[in-house]
Amino acid sequence: MFRRAFLIGTACLPAFAYAADDGDEDLSGAHQFTFEAIEGGPLPLSQFAGRPVMVVNTASMCGFTHQYNGLQALHETYRDRGLVVLGVPSDDFGGQEYGTEAEVKHFCEVNFNL
Repeated sequence: MFRRAFLIGTACLPAFAYAADDGDEDLSGAHQFTFEAIEGGPLPLSQFAGRPVMVVNTASMCGFTHQYNGLQALHETYRDRGLVVLGVPSDDFGGQEYGTEAEVKHFCEVNFNL
């Protein structure tokens, strides 16, 4: 289950994903989903329509967390072409995620400048 996500290259952002049901018939596929921003409030994928979006399932205390540097570099290389990279800490990896959104955000900012 997705809990929160963060936008690589900007600031830590989103949480639970859910399908939007706002009557907009033009939404399809992933654009119908909305994450809850890590700071609170919705982050609808529809705001990225027409842009490539990479959603990465992450865990802050995982041995592969160093890959955030590569994701940040990917974002910096392709952001001018519209690439959006979303990190989604899910805590689906045996307790390898911090307990609160504030802890995840702090970890990402301090250790990876995300």
